[in-house]
Amino acid sequence: MSWLFASDLFIAPKLTVKMRFRRTLKKNLKSLKKKAEIYRQIVEIKEKQGESISNQLYITEANLNQVQTQIELSTRQIEEYNSR
Repeated sequence: MSWLFASDLFIAPKLTVKMRFRRTLKKNLKSLKKKAEIYRQIVEIKEKQGESISNQLYITEANLNQVQTQIELSTRQIEEYNSR
């Protein structure tokens, strides 16, 4: 929302089309810069989330490998015990 001041009433009629275009362009540019910054921050957050998920997957794979190794060792021990 744009506020209208008494001084604007005297200036507004004097504005040329070019000046109005520049003003609109400046506002639009400012708005686009804000949006670009927000999108940059979103991308940064998503990249960090991706790294975090990647780290979690690495840890999960390591844990899975450890559990598989433990299962194999336990299976061998059971087989050895049963063969006696």
